[in-house]
Amino acid sequence: GSQAADLVVAQAFLDLVDVAALLPGVLSLLKPGGLLYFTINFDGMTLFEPEIDRELDAYIETLYHETMDTRGTPSGRSGGSRTGRRLFAHLMEAGAEIMEIGSSDWVVYPRAGSYEADEAYFLHHIVNTVWEALRGHGGVDQASLAAWIDRRHVQIERGEMVYVAHQLDYLARAPV
Repeated sequence: GSQAADLVVAQAFLDLVDVAALLPGVLSLLKPGGLLYFTINFDGMTLFEPEIDRELDAYIETLYHETMDTRGTPSGRSGGSRTGRRLFAHLMEAGAEIMEIGSSDWVVYPRAGSYEADEAYFLHHIVNTVWEALRGHGGVDQASLAAWIDRRHVQIERGEMVYVAHQLDYLARAPV
């Protein structure tokens, strides 16, 4: 119709919702051939360097990702920690034509022992997000987790920590 959109943009959003349930409604908002631009779709890799303890680092990452996979939505499903790779199949199943896919990784690292702009604030926030997700989680020793979190904050203050999150961006076209 005349009220149909030419473009729908979703940024850092689809991992929070039931993508398969959402896409038909989103596509119905578009004109035939309208575009979908879905950016910053988390794709299952979080990296904190330098390594503190190989096993603990990997375990914390695994548990953190599991919290993304089990968070509730009205349907009980969310895009989860592998939204980036799963979005390809969801778009195809919904009848969209995938035009481009590209990486939109976050890579934050110190330069000459410090971070630019608000990068340290951002890193502290990311570490706090891991803490909030796993605080009280029965699957991890809370003292070990608290020590790991504290160590990451110290690494940030010292300008030593590197953070990488793997994400994918999609440009797709609605059916004509």
